[in-house]
Amino acid sequence: MQAGERDIPFHACWGDPKPQMQIFLKFTKRLQRGFSFFWNIVFIVLYIKITIESKTIFDKILIIKISYILKILQKKFPLSSLKYKISLFLFIYYQ
Repeated sequence: MQAGERDIPFHACWGDPKPQMQIFLKFTKRLQRGFSFFWNIVFIVLYIKITIESKTIFDKILIIKISYILKILQKKFPLSSLKYKISLFLFIYYQ
């Protein structure tokens, strides 16, 4: 190899890599923003689905517990009034 060939920078043969690198960096930034937007939507949908499912499960458990509490109360204190049972149920349910 001659001394003159060694002085030539590598990118002079293949073109300046800086513009390609800037384009690549812009593309990756846009890609990252797109992925973060996508994952944000995925997590929001999962959060909504989990909260809805947990609410239905919680409501089922709560209704079973309230009916059990009403049965116990009815055994200990005879509640003849249906209106009182319903108001007690609604009071406990919406607390």
